[in-house]
Amino acid sequence: MGQTIGKSEIGELEICEITGCHSLEEIHQLSLSGLNLMSVNSDVLKRLRNLHSLDVSKNKLSGLKLEGFTLNSLKELNCSSNNLLSVDDFVLFPNLEKVDVSDNVSLEVADRYKLVSLLPKLKVLEDKDVSVMREAVKKFDGILAAKVAEHWNGHFEEAYRMSEDVSYRTDVANEFIQSLQTDVVIGPAALKKYREFKLTLLGQEHAVKRKHEKSAEQRPAKALKTSPAEVEETIFQSQNYKPQFKSKRVGVNYAQSEFVLSQLLQTHSLNNDPSDRRTQVWACEFQPDPLNPDKTTTLCATCGGDAVCFIECKTGEVSKKYKQPGDVFYCLAWTVFHVKTASGVEYRTALAVGGKQCDIRIIQPEDLVCYDSVEAHEGSIESLHFHPTEPTWLFSAGDDNQIVLSELGLSTAAKTNPKATILMKLRTQGILRSLTVPRHGEVLVGGGDKGCTVWSIIACANKKSHLPLYELNFPGKKKVPLDCVKCLSDHVIATKRVKEPCIMLYYSESSFQKNDASPAFRLPWKVTDTPFIKFNFRADCDILIAGDDLGRVWIYDVNRCLCESRQGKKLEELKETQKLICANGTVKTFNHVCSSTNMDYVVAVADSNVVCVWRRLKPA
Repeated sequence: MGQTIGKSEIGELEICEITGCHSLEEIHQLSLSGLNLMSVNSDVLKRLRNLHSLDVSKNKLSGLKLEGFTLNSLKELNCSSNNLLSVDDFVLFPNLEKVDVSDNVSLEVADRYKLVSLLPKLKVLEDKDVSVMREAVKKFDGILAAKVAEHWNGHFEEAYRMSEDVSYRTDVANEFIQSLQTDVVIGPAALKKYREFKLTLLGQEHAVKRKHEKSAEQRPAKALKTSPAEVEETIFQSQNYKPQFKSKRVGVNYAQSEFVLSQLLQTHSLNNDPSDRRTQVWACEFQPDPLNPDKTTTLCATCGGDAVCFIECKTGEVSKKYKQPGDVFYCLAWTVFHVKTASGVEYRTALAVGGKQCDIRIIQPEDLVCYDSVEAHEGSIESLHFHPTEPTWLFSAGDDNQIVLSELGLSTAAKTNPKATILMKLRTQGILRSLTVPRHGEVLVGGGDKGCTVWSIIACANKKSHLPLYELNFPGKKKVPLDCVKCLSDHVIATKRVKEPCIMLYYSESSFQKNDASPAFRLPWKVTDTPFIKFNFRADCDILIAGDDLGRVWIYDVNRCLCESRQGKKLEELKETQKLICANGTVKTFNHVCSSTNMDYVVAVADSNVVCVWRRLKPA
């Protein structure tokens, strides 16, 4: 084997020369030992999809410094005799069974504890069986978990339980997590780094668990079912919930940030045809963070043609692609659900997608597994939306003029895949293109070819009435089709009607449970005859974004629209903060747009098989 000395990192050609393989995908074992490497080429490493064993010992690596991908095939990793400062990057190799980090002077016992904690399949560490250490880690984790619960109950539970203010409860949870580092001191000094690491994780998990419990206390809940008759009579019950106004923004106004076009991708080509400019990409949404569903990861799902793509926006890499030959996917929706495992409760994400073939597919993105195929409609699926407080309840609308509420079989044992059940079906006057539910979860709002209609979920689910509560009253022509409707808060929804050069915000004092909605704000937008252009809303920033048919994304700061009652006030006009432009000849119409937490990434999908990704430039 030839060796190259003095390289800061090593490239594809050199690796192929060292291994004698023609491509990176052929490589199963790779030794880069003793090459004086300062870093690992992440662009090369992420293409080693079939790599089983990697030896980077006897180099000058301070860390692997990788992000945005995982190597699930890697089972053995030798990083001995380097300058490693931490083992945090090892989480990118979840299936490691054998690891060597000996002779890295900065690594301590605490780092080895962390390795055992991060790598559930690890069997051998530095040529020693880890079963004894794993028992020690498990015992120490149990002690820490008890201390975390004790600290919460003694100092934070009462303040959290008594408050109905979401932002205040968030502050309490954050203070709790920070205080663990100073107030919980246990174990030997040699494990300080591991204790701090684990306390942060346990604190976050406890806060998320308490948040879900608090939501369950407040939200409308399914009734206790004691007999088959009661199952038929009562599916859904309302609790006393008080809709709230948002707080006025303090700090960064993300709508005024500077953005740069970072990726221009052609990801949905039929038959992998590079000249395909006809496949329309219809929808995009960022994956919610499983431990904090109000925020997102940087993974964006897009659908169009016969494919669903999962794009890591940090790198522009399509990390996964789900294909269903013959289908045309029109819509998608994410949810976060919990699964009971041997080690406790885990929070996971699932993606629902639907289109021309009439069924709804429930996809688990990490392993690209299809949990279920829900056959609820006799026509194409036009819109999907998960209930905000019942994460397994999925609303779907199809061109068969029906709304269907399905309960997905997700929150059960990890090794079973029970099928979805249909809770209710509603007939509609026309095709609905968009569904949305306010945070209180008691009404369903649908926009489509015949206007905008509101139903009581409680009355419909309990089979008391399948008739709508009311239809939204629009000024001017009453029966103009709607492209999109979205709840921005308990009191405000946004609507866009075909051929109208504006997006309208409607205010309801009753949080849309009565027919009292009236126009509150007018957001000027592009004059166009192009239908089916849908906008989106980033709730953590109070920013509404909308694409148009000139390859632009309009950004509106709507914070002040959500902070106070608009009852009796006149209609106001609110102009866009800025427009993002994609100066590319192939981009014409953006069918849909979305953004990640803090507007760090904005994604727009076009009718020309193009996905555009903008990155927010953060101040130095």
